[in-house]
Parts: sequence; structure tokens; C-alpha cells
Amino acid sequence: MKQLRVNLFPKTPANLFPALKHTNFRFFVISQLISLIGTGIQNLALIWLALTITDSPFWVGVICIGQFLPLLFLSFHAGSIVDRFSKTKVFLLVQVFTMSLTVILGITTCLEIINFWELLAIACLLGLANTFDLPARQSLIAELVDSEDLANAVSINSMIFNIARLTGPCIAGLIISYLEIELCFFLNALSFIPLFIVLGFLREPEQDPKRSLSRREMSLGSGIKAGFQYVKQAKSLSIGLILLAGVNFFGLLYMLLPFYMDNIFFAGAGEFGIIFAVNGFGACLDSVIASFYPKKFFPPLILLVLLTVF
Repeated sequence: MKQLRVNLFPKTPANLFPALKHTNFRFFVISQLISLIGTGIQNLALIWLALTITDSPFWVGVICIGQFLPLLFLSFHAGSIVDRFSKTKVFLLVQVFTMSLTVILGITTCLEIINFWELLAIACLLGLANTFDLPARQSLIAELVDSEDLANAVSINSMIFNIARLTGPCIAGLIISYLEIELCFFLNALSFIPLFIVLGFLREPEQDPKRSLSRREMSLGSGIKAGFQYVKQAKSLSIGLILLAGVNFFGLLYMLLPFYMDNIFFAGAGEFGIIFAVNGFGACLDSVIASFYPKKFFPPLILLVLLTVF
């Protein structure tokens, strides 16, 4: 009788992250992790500041909607625009713009002159920056590694994003509880500096002149249409996007958690930071498991059950 052996750890730490052998990507990951932790700190502080100013779950929800509306309506155009220019330059420009908004948010909060409408305007502008940040960041990763390491690079990028979601809110909760909330915004502004340094030294690979010219000559509408056609042809990608839309729609309800923590559970920013971080811990654990196990470890039925529980 043939004995069945199950390898619980099909990959060893030595070959788990082959994308890190690329020097540019390795430094980019380190600097990006620092920046994303700062972003996680600011995200929690922004929600708590909105609650402090308005003391209303409705207006807190409006602030959150303001952050994501640009991503909803302009993401297709942003991807097409980013594809026309240097990914490094676009990404750097977006980071400078985001850092400027963060400094303004910190100064106005420190001087206690910020009101709801100013906070809403800054939230919308941060959402606009994030709309261009996502396609620029993802496409830049594809240029920092070889094609055979791209899947691993994407997995690493997802992992550091979730690590930031885990650590950022915890740090923010401690700062708000024991220090001042404006320090969260200034700390996020400082977190951009390592990323600026790395981006300044990055050298993008040479692009095919004909391909670059064709992308620039293509209209925005044609670029968006080409993207939809590609998604339509890839059935697995279409299903994944639909599932992602549903998860994000219902998952964003946790933005209203600070109101429940403050008015129902009578908890402070520290406890809210812990609750916020637990979400990141689960996602981080999932990223690690996905790196160890092949895709067939998660058949569609299991994924459907997990989504139903969610």
C-alpha cells in the first residue's frame, strides 16, 4: 500500500521570497513598508478626528465616502493615464502630493482650526491621490522584478500592506491615547522620506519605443475599453473582481467602528486601534498561508464558504 505523505510546508524560507533577490525591489519593499505603516497610522487618526469634530456616525461615513469616491469613478481613467508615463515619476509625484496633504492636515489639527468641510476636502484629495497611487504602485512593481518572480513580488507587496494594517492602527491608538492626534499626521509625513530616497535611486528598465509611443497616442477611452476587454476574456479575473467588489463594499462598514466604540462600548482610541489592527492581522496571516501553499489548496467551494462567513 502506497503511503501518502503531506508536506505541510512546501516552501522553505530560502525560496519563499525569490523576488527579494532583486536589489531595487528589496529596497522598495523596505521603504514602502515604512510608508504604509505611516498611512495606517493616519487612516485611523483621520477617522477618529472626524468623530471628534462631528460626533455623528453619518458625517463620519461622509468623510469615508469622500475618500473612496475618486477611486470609484476615476480609477479607470487613472490607470490609463499612468500607463502613458514613467511609473517612477508618476508614483513619486503622487507621494509628494499625498505628503503635502498630510502636513496640511497635521498643521491645521495642531492649530485647532480644521473643521468638517476642510477635513472632507482633504479626505477627497487623499482619495484622488490614492486613485493614481494604486495603479502606479502595482505597475512599478512589475518593472522591478523579472516576469518569473512577478507573482511572488505581488504576494510580498500584499503581505507588507497587511503588516502595515496590523501595526499602523496600534501605533495610532497609542499616540492618540497618550499624546496628541496631530502627531499621527506628522509621523506619516516623515514616513515618506525613505520612499523618496529609494525612488530617487531607482532606474527604470528601457521600454520599447514603439510600445511606449502607441500607449501615449491611445485615447483614454480606448485604453479603458482595452482593459474591459481583457477582463472580459479572462473569466477567472472577472469573477475575482466581482468578489472583491462585494468584499470591499461590506468590509468598509468597519469605518463606522469608532462611533460604536465611543458611544456604545465607551472605549477610547487605544481600544479602537486594537480592533482596527485585528482586521490587518487576519489579512496578514492569509498572505503568509497563500505564500506557503499552492492555489489548488483553496478550491472554489472553500473560498465561497469563507466569503459567506465574511
